[in-house]
Amino acid sequence: HLGHRVPLRIPAEVHERMVALARSEGVTVFMMLQAALAVTLSRAGAGTDIPIGSGVAGRTDEALNDLIGFFVNTLVIRTDLSGDPTFSEILGRVRAVGLEALSRQDVPFERLVEELAPARSLARHPLVQTVLTMQNTERAVLEMPGVRAGAGAGAGEAEGSALVPAKFDLFVSIAEAFDEVGRPVGLRGSVTAAADLFDAPVASRIAEWFGRVLDVATASPDLRLHQIQVLEAQERDLVLNRWNDTATATAAGVVESFERQVAATPDAVAVVAGGVEVSYAEVDAAANRLARYLQGLGVGAESVVGLCLPSGTQMITAILAVWKAGAAYLPIDGRLPVERIAFMLADCRVQVLVGTEEVLDDLPVGRARMVAVDDPMTAAVLAGYPATPLDAAIDPAGVAYVIYTSGSTGTPKGVAVTHGSLANYVGSVSDRLGWSGAGTRYGLLQPQVTDLGNTVVFISLATGGELHVLDPEAVTDPEAVAGYLAEHRIDHVKAVPSHLAALTAAAGVERILPARSLVL
Repeated sequence: HLGHRVPLRIPAEVHERMVALARSEGVTVFMMLQAALAVTLSRAGAGTDIPIGSGVAGRTDEALNDLIGFFVNTLVIRTDLSGDPTFSEILGRVRAVGLEALSRQDVPFERLVEELAPARSLARHPLVQTVLTMQNTERAVLEMPGVRAGAGAGAGEAEGSALVPAKFDLFVSIAEAFDEVGRPVGLRGSVTAAADLFDAPVASRIAEWFGRVLDVATASPDLRLHQIQVLEAQERDLVLNRWNDTATATAAGVVESFERQVAATPDAVAVVAGGVEVSYAEVDAAANRLARYLQGLGVGAESVVGLCLPSGTQMITAILAVWKAGAAYLPIDGRLPVERIAFMLADCRVQVLVGTEEVLDDLPVGRARMVAVDDPMTAAVLAGYPATPLDAAIDPAGVAYVIYTSGSTGTPKGVAVTHGSLANYVGSVSDRLGWSGAGTRYGLLQPQVTDLGNTVVFISLATGGELHVLDPEAVTDPEAVAGYLAEHRIDHVKAVPSHLAALTAAAGVERILPARSLVL
């Protein structure tokens, strides 16, 4: 692995305060560096249990003094930052844990790994991802007439940014620096950050944060953890204010946006399903009739209507009808176990269940009123209702639909999505993804019983798009999907990664790509 190595410089005045504080607290300068690094990582979001690795000489036995060889061992020292301690208290914790670790420094690191048996991965070190090293051994001096020898930038110090090998996610190397007459001028070193995780500017920012923590903490050791800021004033303003300045004009609701499209382009194609094209005016008229029918059954604000319909025009029309009636809908997959469907219907207190005759016969409807849209009697009643829009106002705080979690971690949970939240999402997609424009073609691969399938439907209807609902039997066939996207010149497709992987494994990525964008 490669990493970005950036310079780390601690000024002489901060170093002097470090030495003075270390003496008063009974700790070493290394312990203070470790405490400051732990605080830096914690304030950057790493939590309150910070393991940091460090190398020890491994020469505790005097018999090894005259031997030439590499005896360095690695210690993993955990820093406990729980309870919002002061920096002085953190130093005390680091001292206690550090001394205990040093008393067991002869245990080989590989033996420790073997005993702990952590989950192994080639992507990371088995026990620690951050390492701190302080170069405090006396440097050997080699003098030869006419030959100049040196270590260049000094012990571990980088000049500018360099791309070097990286053994850890974060490696901090530091040493005392002296001028030409031997006077201390502070600390110098480097921070090496794995390039897979950090770019060079982020590595430099981490080095700056570390230096800032040392400066602040040594000046005021009674500051508590939450009071030690790693960000400068400008950075805090960016994170807390400018990035959160997301105020925008209230987005129009999906029904309102859809009706605007109906008024502007009534004959434009709204939905293509099963080879049949349906215009915006036709979808709107059918939705208005069904909405009036539902209102006649007592459906209104705070009502939940279950929808168990096949993907396509019927389902989309029913969704709009429920909203126009002032209610929320619950999408139901008829293939789910009977117990699961019964739980959802009861949990949501579904008032009316809309489906087809074939499906409704097998559903545990309970007390819900059943409406079979393909029943001739129902069709005759619907045809008698006006196709004109309803006057019902849609409350942005009202529930638009309820979607249930999988239940893999316990009882399935219903998530209620409001009209306002949905409007904000649909309104923001145009800016973020460029999904807008009359006639833009969207390919729908997911059934409308999933949240992923729903969002594509709403964006298309609200922006004048042309929604193509692929046959549920064809969406798992790579050749069928690739052929449809190409034949109908689909602009945008949204898919889950696992579905895309299955399709591209057989058909190839280039054949599955739509004309403009693929969103995962």
